[in-house]
Amino acid sequence: MAPETPTPERPQTHQGHDLETGILGRVREWIDVFAWLRLVRTLRLAGSPPMILMGVVTLLIWWLGQHWILGEQLELVAIDGKSASAVSASQDSLMTTMRFVRLMNATTVLSPTINDIRILRQFGSILWTVLIWSPAAIVFVRQGALLTAGRSMMSLRDVWRIALRRSPAAWVTAIVPLACVLVMGLAIYLITLVTQMAPESPWLLAPAAVAIVLISIPCGILAFGANVAVPLAWSALANERDPDALDSLSRGYEYLYRRPLHLILNALVAFILLLVVTFLITGIVSAAGMIALAILQWAGAPDGLERLIGRMLAIIPMATCFAFSWALVGGIYLLVRAEAGGQQVEDLWEPKRPPSRRLPKLPS
Repeated sequence: MAPETPTPERPQTHQGHDLETGILGRVREWIDVFAWLRLVRTLRLAGSPPMILMGVVTLLIWWLGQHWILGEQLELVAIDGKSASAVSASQDSLMTTMRFVRLMNATTVLSPTINDIRILRQFGSILWTVLIWSPAAIVFVRQGALLTAGRSMMSLRDVWRIALRRSPAAWVTAIVPLACVLVMGLAIYLITLVTQMAPESPWLLAPAAVAIVLISIPCGILAFGANVAVPLAWSALANERDPDALDSLSRGYEYLYRRPLHLILNALVAFILLLVVTFLITGIVSAAGMIALAILQWAGAPDGLERLIGRMLAIIPMATCFAFSWALVGGIYLLVRAEAGGQQVEDLWEPKRPPSRRLPKLPS
């Protein structure tokens, strides 16, 4: 009997099986399907004592400057081991982090709630925030990006070299949105002066209103986008080979307005991780405060020592939230960059290391 000839359906089924096998063959890990799982790797930074210590030092220096510029007192809810103090410390950590993000946007100096007397102080506070936090932020976003890409964190000496060398560009990226808004705000101010010449004339007020609206919309785009574009720009400055201040800032605006859905989804995952870290660190610090203060009470320590220890413990959750938030920003930058430009997350620039000395050859 002659062998059976293959039917046309069999090659099609075999080709479909090969195609399916090829697709599944490229999916080797869960991160290939859910890219946001890479952000979980940044949890290592939240448990790094050098990173937390650097956050504490930077936070204290920033607070001292804020007290000198604005005259504000450093108010912390002392941790005494009780659940109420732990919850208050968690809220303070998150609220202080959000306040810092607002201060880092230099356009907040134009807020209508700021009167003429405090505007110079507020402007000085913003400049102080950008000056002090830019090197530490670059360190954190660099380490967070390395962890997101599946690599180890750099040594403090090497990463600080990068941060100090690229901090001036970070200052430029924070000031450029304010400068652009001020220029357009000057145009609005001049139009307002013209309307005072005939305040009752509809032929003058209507075109002036249209012109002010057309100018204010770009102002809103710049001012609102700066809250996201500036942190992403700092991430670009920390993680690209040859970064440029204006190019990094344009990347931040592009990722926000061209990839808003991807950015929001990654930010939601990052916020959940931030809540987890805040819960863990406040629980640890609260337990430490309960043990330490109980021993102090048994030993009859003065009240001033107990309050001082409680406030020192309260700084640790805030510093951890600051450091971990910036690490998440570095990870989010890599994920959104992969969606916007097609560049792989693992494709991350690393500085060249100095060549190691060759070992002397043994005589034959």
